[in-house]
Amino acid sequence: MKTVLISLFLISLLVILTGCGGPPSSNSKYVVEVTGTDGVEFTGSLNGAGNSNSVEGTVPQTYEVIGWPAAAVMQKKGETGTLTVTISKNDKILNTQSTSAAFGVVTVSSGQE
Repeated sequence: MKTVLISLFLISLLVILTGCGGPPSSNSKYVVEVTGTDGVEFTGSLNGAGNSNSVEGTVPQTYEVIGWPAAAVMQKKGETGTLTVTISKNDKILNTQSTSAAFGVVTVSSGQE
């Protein structure tokens, strides 16, 4: 019984020390892909670790965001077409949203991963 308790204690300590459940690093790298109808114009912001950068362009575009939490907010500049924004880390999609509304807005974030 004593051996089992010591083993459970050591396993619990290992889980705590490895940071199970903690937030990702502020140096985490995320990829934000802006896709949809080719040629749709958009404007927006990319946010990582509290830093914000304004962007504008036409679909398709790809950006890198450094730092957790990461987020992107994009708005269509016109009435037609579809705008889709996807945020991923290490090729794993964390969030994706789309709009086809006139001047529609899309918001994605890294969440808790």
